[in-house]
Formats: sequence, C-alpha cells, structure tokens
Amino acid sequence: MRASELIRYSRGFLKGRLSATAAICVFPLFAELFFRFAEAAVYSLLLYFGEMQPVALFRAESRIQLAVMLLCTIFRWITVYPLGYAAAFRLCTICTDDGKRRKVRFSRVLMNRRSYKRSLAAALWSKLVGCAALLPAVFFGVTAYSLINSSLDANGVFMAVHAIVLTAVSAAIWISCRLSLSAIPYLLVKFPKKSPLRTVLYSLRFMSGRRGVIVRIGAMCLPLSLTVVGIPAAVTRFKAAYALAIDIFIREDEYAARKQKEEAAVERDKTDSGYAGASAAEKLSHRKKRRLKENAGKT
Repeated sequence: MRASELIRYSRGFLKGRLSATAAICVFPLFAELFFRFAEAAVYSLLLYFGEMQPVALFRAESRIQLAVMLLCTIFRWITVYPLGYAAAFRLCTICTDDGKRRKVRFSRVLMNRRSYKRSLAAALWSKLVGCAALLPAVFFGVTAYSLINSSLDANGVFMAVHAIVLTAVSAAIWISCRLSLSAIPYLLVKFPKKSPLRTVLYSLRFMSGRRGVIVRIGAMCLPLSLTVVGIPAAVTRFKAAYALAIDIFIREDEYAARKQKEEAAVERDKTDSGYAGASAAEKLSHRKKRRLKENAGKT
C-alpha cells in the first residue's frame, strides 16, 4: 500500500476525534522537549555561575553535570516511553477495521502497571540493540578519522577509503535498525503476550522490506511540520498512518502464514492419498491384478 493511501485512509479514522488524538500524540514529544530543555537550562545556570567551563559540556567531567544528565535521562525515560505506548494503544484502537477493540481511556492505559513495565523494558532493550548496531559505525568512523589525520602513504589512503566506506555502510545498517525499532510501541499493543525482548527482536524481522513505507510516510508529513503550528497535525498524521501500516503488515503476515499452512496441508493430503493408494494396490493378489488388467484391455 502506498504512503499517500495510508495517510488518506488513516485520516478517515480520525474524523470527529482529531483534536483529542493530536493531544495524545504530542504528549511524548512535549515530554521529551521538556526534559531536554530542563537539562539545557541547568547547564546554562552552571555556566553562568562559573561552576563549569564550556569545554566541560563535551567532556562530561563535572560530577554535577553527570548527576543532572542521569536524573534527566531517568525522568525522561519513565515519562516518554509509557506515554508513547499509551498513544500507540489509542492509535491502534482507532486505526483498525476489525472493530474488536473496545475504547479504553488513555489514563487507564497509561497507569496500567503491566503496560508501564513492558514499555520501559522494551525501551531498555531497544536502546541496547541500537547501541550494539551503532558500535561498528563508531569504530570505523574513529578509525577513518585517525587515518585521515595521520601521514598517509599508499597503504594509508587505501585503508582510509575502506574505513570511510565501512563507516557509511555501518551507519546505513544502524539507521535501518532504528527504523525497525520504531515499530516497537505498536507491536507491544498488537502482541500483548510477547515479552519485551521478543518484541524487540521480532520488530527487526517484522519491518524487513517495509522500512521504505515508513520513510515515505515521514517524508510526506515533513512539509507540514516545518511550521510550529503544523507540528501537532504532522505528528498525528504520521503516527496514525504508521499504526494503520502496522495493522496491514500484520494482516499480510497472517494471510501468508495461513496460505502456507493450507498449501502444506494440501501437499500432506496428496502424499497421504498416494501412500494409501499404493498400500491398497499392494494388498491385491496377483490373480486379481491380472484380472483387472484383462478387463481393462477388453474395454
């Protein structure tokens, strides 16, 4: 399904509830910005009162800076990721055709203990997987930087070029991994019985070959987000189209699995019928087989 069709079709689900859905969708973004700006404000105060030098911002040598960064990160995680899960739950409830999901209040989903723990655990595992995917890009990037700054001979140029190419490839793999991990909140909603770790690993396989659709949806919503007023509408359209795409992808996988199971059952029935016919033919005596051949020749 094309990105434009997903956006247009998802907008039909938002009729009559666009304002409430937009408020829910921008909650995670506003929470993220709030803690980011709070951290920046504390750093500005430390610089103003001379508690740290500007260069120390990039070195993380100050204990006060480390404490502020750690506290803001913890508060951001325990706030943003549950809000993202609750928003994904509301969007998955809206953007579905089966009508099986009943309407659940946003606050009830947000305050659910099990959902809260699952969203935080999935966020932690996704961070670990993302960091593991980023390590090759960092390694090859540092290697390329050190080779370029050193005195290069023929072998050095050869190694530097290859290090740059490997850095670009590793960065592309990391971006692909991050795009796959972005589906985790929706998959947590769609598969409530899966553990957070299994959901994180499943997202990597689930989004294989489908990441381009999400990129195109984001590209189509990007012009609307260039203005501050249009950011809530752009975020809402993007997340609604994303939720609808996840629902369609799951249906495609279910249909493919069901079709594969049916084909396997047909092949198994054919094999069983062939064995049954062979066993029945073996049970006939030699005289009966000859009589059947003679009758067949007369006809």
